[in-house]
Amino acid sequence: MSENRYTRGLPRWRRALLYVGSTLNAVAIGHQPKAYIITSTALKFHLQDPLAFDIRDVAEALAKIPRFTGHSSPRHWYSVADHCRLVASLLPDHLKFEGLMHDGHEAFVNDIASPAKYVLPDYVRLENRVSRAFRRWYDLPRELSTEVEQADQQACDLERGVAMPYSPHWPMPKILTTAPDTALYFESDDWRQSRRMFLDAFYRFDILRNQTSCN
Repeated sequence: MSENRYTRGLPRWRRALLYVGSTLNAVAIGHQPKAYIITSTALKFHLQDPLAFDIRDVAEALAKIPRFTGHSSPRHWYSVADHCRLVASLLPDHLKFEGLMHDGHEAFVNDIASPAKYVLPDYVRLENRVSRAFRRWYDLPRELSTEVEQADQQACDLERGVAMPYSPHWPMPKILTTAPDTALYFESDDWRQSRRMFLDAFYRFDILRNQTSCN
């Protein structure tokens, strides 16, 4: 098992796990050999039957994917990774990890605007398949928790008021959700900062959920 710049410094057990996952992904779909992408960590990720995920890939991609398909205010760099942190901030401790990771699968299938999904049924099926595998890998509930779904909508309302230009076609919500230190989620200088803050939140909330599950 060779070591590269992406795996250098990781514990041997973690390198072995990623190697096995990459190998399984590589042989998962013999009938569709081209249905894969190469990730930022050089993982060969099969879209039809994903078997392994790396949080570095998740953070890298989400930090580079703009929220609202890039139509947010030019004053802000606002990524899907920033959105995920905002959702987590609206949730109690035991749900922060799920809130942070609720859109993690988009690192592999991109963030398609919700209205577009109505005319892309094949994409929706693929997204659901990757999402289910992603949630299993990170030990998340099979279905999105009701509280996380509500926080996602609350975050969208807040983003509408802060990160999007005014439009009569998308009215401002009557009551904007408030979140602690809201401005922090709209102040990323670039995708690198978004990636770093997402990874910091991932490790912090993973520890937090383990602590709350033991209580």
